[in-house]
Amino acid sequence: MSQRISENLENDNGKTNCRKCGHSLCASNENWKSAAILQQKPMNGAGGAPYQSSDHVLLRLFYCPGCKRQLGTETAVKEDPFLEDMLSDI
Repeated sequence: MSQRISENLENDNGKTNCRKCGHSLCASNENWKSAAILQQKPMNGAGGAPYQSSDHVLLRLFYCPGCKRQLGTETAVKEDPFLEDMLSDI
C-alpha cells in the first residue's frame, strides 16, 4: 500500500518512490536525497541582502533520476552534508 509523503514522494512497501514516474529511490529508512540528481547553485542574493556577497550558501535542488521531476530543495553551507530526510512508514 502506498502512502503519500509529500507532493512528489511516496512510500510503497518500504521504498521511497517518485510519485510521478514511480522510480524507486531507496529504502524508506535511507536518505532519498543521496539517490536523486543534485543541482547546486549559490544563493548569491536570492535570499535577500544577507546573501548578496556570499557564495558559500547554496540552494540544493533534487531531481528524480527517472523523470527529472524536482523532488525537493534545501539551503546549505558548502561542504555540509545533506539534511537527513528519511521517510519512514507511519
